[in-house]
Amino acid sequence: MNQGVVDYLKENKDKFPGDVLIEQLVRVGHLPQEIQDAVNFVYGEKNDFIVSNSSVNSVAPTSFSDFKSFKTYTIFAEKRNDFLLGFFVPIIFNVVFRFVPFFVPFVGGIISLGLYIFALVYFFRRRRFIFYGLLANFLLGIIIVFVYFIFMLQQTGFMR
Repeated sequence: MNQGVVDYLKENKDKFPGDVLIEQLVRVGHLPQEIQDAVNFVYGEKNDFIVSNSSVNSVAPTSFSDFKSFKTYTIFAEKRNDFLLGFFVPIIFNVVFRFVPFFVPFVGGIISLGLYIFALVYFFRRRRFIFYGLLANFLLGIIIVFVYFIFMLQQTGFMR
């Protein structure tokens, strides 16, 4: 019996459903028999979880570009990549909108804000770290505008 699998199940059995834990163990490559032994040990011999070779084949790893389904993060790099994607895509999107000649800046700003709000709502449940990146980008923009506004008020002599 694999002690790492047993420890993983013990640590997370109160936090997540057993099916999700088993799916994650299958996804990272543990053998069905060692998962089943660990499940029997942690949940008792009389449990409803059955791990077979067919369940191993039915679990497909989620790719980076799968934005429709819920993402369960297994390693830090996945979280980092999604956060960076959420942080930098709005910046690139706004730069592209500035150079498209048929968009008036005000209209481009409204379209950007609408897409931004849609992306926040869409990614909130599906890809949580893309949502965090979008939110960090938004908050950083607000902070920069606030600091610039305070700086300009000091330059004009309004805040003396």
